[in-house]
Amino acid sequence: MSTLFVVIGIIIFLAFIALLVFFDKKLKLSFTVRVLIALGLGVLYGVVIQLVNTYGNLPGETATEFLKWVDILGTGFVHALQFVVVPLVAVSIIKAITKSAGAKSSGRKSGKIILILLLTTAFSAAISIIVVKIFNLQASELFDPNKPPSTKTPADIPTTILGLIPDNLFAALSSNSVLPVVLIAALIGFAYLAIKKENPAVAKKFESGVTVAHHFVCQIVDFVITFTPYGVLGVITARAATGSVESIKQLGLIIIACFVAMIIVFIAHLGILWLLGANPKKYLKKTAPALLFAFSS
Repeated sequence: MSTLFVVIGIIIFLAFIALLVFFDKKLKLSFTVRVLIALGLGVLYGVVIQLVNTYGNLPGETATEFLKWVDILGTGFVHALQFVVVPLVAVSIIKAITKSAGAKSSGRKSGKIILILLLTTAFSAAISIIVVKIFNLQASELFDPNKPPSTKTPADIPTTILGLIPDNLFAALSSNSVLPVVLIAALIGFAYLAIKKENPAVAKKFESGVTVAHHFVCQIVDFVITFTPYGVLGVITARAATGSVESIKQLGLIIIACFVAMIIVFIAHLGILWLLGANPKKYLKKTAPALLFAFSS
C-alpha cells in the first residue's frame, strides 16, 4: 500500500511538471505566470498529501519516502541557486569595474562605483535586518521540523562588521555569504586598477578572462533560472506537505517581508538614479521586462 502511494504520488507530481512544460512550450505563458501556477499547484498538492497522510491510515514513513523524491527537484533547485550566487556577484562586480576603467579618470570612476556598491549593499543589509525585526520572523523550523530552534544570540554591531571581513578566501567563497564576496570582489577590482597603471598588458589579459568568465556564469545562471517554476513546485509541495499551519503562516510572512524589503530598496534605487540625474520614469520603461523577471524569480 505504501509503495503504491509513493508511485502514484510521483506520477501525479510528474504530471504537474509536464503541465508546466506544456504551459511553457505550447501556450507560451510568461515566466511570472508559470511561477505563480507552480506556487499554487505546490500548495494544493502539499496540502492534499498532508491530509491523505493524516487521515488515510498510511504507515508513518510513507509521505516521508514520497517527499524524498520531490526534494530531488526542490532542494536540488535551492542548491543550484546557492551555487550560482557567489560566482555571479563576484564576476559581475569585477566585470563592472574593468568595464568602467577607461583611459581618463578610471581610478576615480571605479572608486566611486565600488564605494556606491558597498554603501548600497550595506543599506540593503540594514533594511533586511529592520524588516526581519518588524515582522518578527522565525524561520529556523521551516526546513526541518525535528530540529530544535537555534539558541544563537545576535552578535553586536562591531562583531558583525568584523565578521564581514574574510580571513580565508575559500571559506568566504564557500559560505554563500554575499557581503564578504562583495569585499573580495572590490579588493580584486582595486588590484586591477593598480595593475592597469603599472602593467596594462597584464591588466588587459585579466580583463579578457573576466569577460569570458562573465559570459559563462551568466549562461549557467540562465540555465538555473529556467528551472525556477519546477523548483518552486518541488519546494512548496514539500513544505506544504510537512509544515504545520503556523509554519505555513510564517512562510507567508517571509514572502511578504521579502517583497517589502525589495520594494523599499527599489525605491531607494530610483532615488539614487534621480540624484545622479537619470530619469526614473525612462529607466523603468526601458528596464521593465528585466525588473519583472527579477522580482518574480
